[in-house]
Amino acid sequence: EAARKGIAGDAKAAELLTKLRIQGENLLRQEPVKHLLIGPRLLTQSRRCVERVYVFSALCHLDAPGERWLSGALANLRAAAAFPDWNPSHFLDAAEMTHAFAIAYDWLFDRLDEHEKATIREAIITKGLRPAIDKVYRGGKDGTMTGWALRDNNWNQVCNGGMILGALAIAEQEPALAEEVLGYALKSLPRAMREFAPDGGWFEGVAYWEYTLRYTVPLLAALDSALGRRFGLDEFPGFSDTGDFYLHAFGPTGLAFNFSDCGRSSARGFPWLHWMARRFQRPVWHWAADDGDTGRHPLSLFWREPDVRTPAQLRTRREAVFVGMNAAMIRSSWDDPAASFVGFYAGHNGVAHSQLEMGTFVFDALGERWVEELGSDDYDLPGYFGKRRWEYYRLNSQGQNVILFDGQNQATKARGRITSSGAENGSAHAIADLSEGYAEQALRVRRGVRLTNGRRLLLVQDEFDLKAPAFYQWQIHTMAQVKTEIDRAQLIIGEKTVEVRVLSRLPVDYILEEARPATLARGDGKTEDANEKYRKLVIRTRGKVKSGTVGVLLRPLQDPNAPRGAGFVKPLDAWD
Repeated sequence: EAARKGIAGDAKAAELLTKLRIQGENLLRQEPVKHLLIGPRLLTQSRRCVERVYVFSALCHLDAPGERWLSGALANLRAAAAFPDWNPSHFLDAAEMTHAFAIAYDWLFDRLDEHEKATIREAIITKGLRPAIDKVYRGGKDGTMTGWALRDNNWNQVCNGGMILGALAIAEQEPALAEEVLGYALKSLPRAMREFAPDGGWFEGVAYWEYTLRYTVPLLAALDSALGRRFGLDEFPGFSDTGDFYLHAFGPTGLAFNFSDCGRSSARGFPWLHWMARRFQRPVWHWAADDGDTGRHPLSLFWREPDVRTPAQLRTRREAVFVGMNAAMIRSSWDDPAASFVGFYAGHNGVAHSQLEMGTFVFDALGERWVEELGSDDYDLPGYFGKRRWEYYRLNSQGQNVILFDGQNQATKARGRITSSGAENGSAHAIADLSEGYAEQALRVRRGVRLTNGRRLLLVQDEFDLKAPAFYQWQIHTMAQVKTEIDRAQLIIGEKTVEVRVLSRLPVDYILEEARPATLARGDGKTEDANEKYRKLVIRTRGKVKSGTVGVLLRPLQDPNAPRGAGFVKPLDAWD
């Protein structure tokens, strides 16, 4: 009812409803979900069911009389209820399907007949809750928890979230079962909720932050509305700050700082953050939730805030450092689409979805992304999450914007650390110790990034002391055209140019290479991405060196606010 009233007096809300109707019409024309696995996963079908249930169920209430929306929901629910199972061997599939059925049972309850209610309820129990109890909650030795219930990553919140919603949906009819599931879930969830500490960063990157919160927020909201308490799950250190991670992780181009297994997608709008903004009284998160929202989720209508102020209006800091997972994001402005932005990741190579990318960075300026993270590859590549992971270009150090010595990968379990940072009006910086990543080759390796000269220019400075002489290599990946000269390189997109120049005296060559894997023949009918849209700029020393300081300046040439001065290099210890 509140949403209906809001739509009546809010042009933006009315626009979102129109978009939701269009989406609903498109979904009505598609055939119902199928029991179709891609690799080991039913996940594509589960997510289709989640989307359709939310859209059709919301339109049943918002777009009277709603019969055709109800028919669309029931067609998919009947199809999925008839599946032999929801693929509990890859339990994300079962968890998301249980989430969908719980929402349908709750939101459509007054429109369902008794047979339809029983069908949905039985599917939740037999294909979601019981497999969770038998295979995971009591699946270990002596009936102990195992599998995802013991994990500290996104699987924990997604799977427990699906089970909590399923349990709450059927609690009136099956109170003992609901209580058992809830007890196990509340015992398991703290393992993952602790990972937001101390400052809200998420170690799996922004894509998996989104995935985690997409299911964490509904489980909290459901506990709140059904039981009137959240059992302290929203009180773990860092969770009250985690919206800042999403807020700062997108550059002025709208592209994510996509370290880890994360795509560069510019799709924005995250309505779950509206709930977080109210819970923790952080109004700037409403802006982050709204920014670029295409209205594809009905929670945008139910949870939105009509009076949204921008980060600039709220005087939000233009830099953020997340020491728990060692990342920094710095920008020159919140409201200038041509602003400069650097995302810098000190890295942790041994955690879920990590790549060998300690010290990687991205760079936005002039409304373009000049330095790119390649992100993830096909998860169904042989050994992608196993023994062959570091064979793949996008995952090993060759495919990152990192330091290489003699072309060698970083250590696969190493962790980098942001050791210092600072900010003032004209500049801001972060410095990382990356020594663990090069332990076999180096005594010490550090990298600092600094937006300087009015925060318009980017200086990337490396300092290293090696155990034996080696070729030092600085490298970036870009979609820009690359022009190399004797003493500099240029990145060119249309009529815009960023100059890349080494400021140190160390003799180097500027080299253009393909960002192409050495071989694409991987077997099992799968090949890794050829990265045809990307180019690789390499700056390599002409001979082997044992120590050095290398500063590389990235200067947007068409930026009217950037000074023409080249800048200078001083020791990282002096940056603070």
